[in-house]
Amino acid sequence: MNRRQDLLKFILGLIFVLSLAAAIKMTVFGASAPEAESLPAAPSPPLAAKVEIVTGPERKRIVSNATKSLVLNRDKMEKVSFYSAKTRNSRATRIECYIGLSDDELPFLRIRATYFGDDWIFFDSVKAMVDDLVVYGRKFQRADIVRQNAGGSVWETADYVVGDNELGALIAIARGKSATMRFSGDEWRRDHEVTKNEQRDIQRVLEVYAKLSDQLVRKAPKDSTAVASN
Repeated sequence: MNRRQDLLKFILGLIFVLSLAAAIKMTVFGASAPEAESLPAAPSPPLAAKVEIVTGPERKRIVSNATKSLVLNRDKMEKVSFYSAKTRNSRATRIECYIGLSDDELPFLRIRATYFGDDWIFFDSVKAMVDDLVVYGRKFQRADIVRQNAGGSVWETADYVVGDNELGALIAIARGKSATMRFSGDEWRRDHEVTKNEQRDIQRVLEVYAKLSDQLVRKAPKDSTAVASN
């Protein structure tokens, strides 16, 4: 009946559940996009919760099975693997996310918002609307945006770590009937209607991320010392 309230409740509920995993999630700042030839080292801050991470052959099997539907880009020097959906058209405005996985660590998630066109808009903020409800907004510093040009076309890209706000927005975008991304600068702005392919790709990456976050944490054995009453 009230789609806005239902969607908002859905997002908040998922953020709450997934934030539990975020408490033990490794957060990496400054890693480059998968296409980069050289990636900075991925720091490994202490985990907020004490957990045992699956390693060795078992880890290799879990990662291999979970990421079959994604494309792998490996930085062997920094020992970081990036998993993303196959980019269908690099010469297009788009919203996407991808997974980073440092050796023997938990996965982290990044979001990449790209404006492509004939003219610069010098965007410094983005907003996302899903089914007529604005679910996300973020402002950037100039240094946060990578700008490139070639053959009469321009690219402007923001690529950054996913937090709870971004995670909720990605979930909403993937599941919404319609979604729009707005790229805004001081003088110009462009709206991008998120395609069904983009939605499916985001959903696929989120599912793999959730699976890895769960399966790469070794579960504590159940307590078998419970004493039956009487």
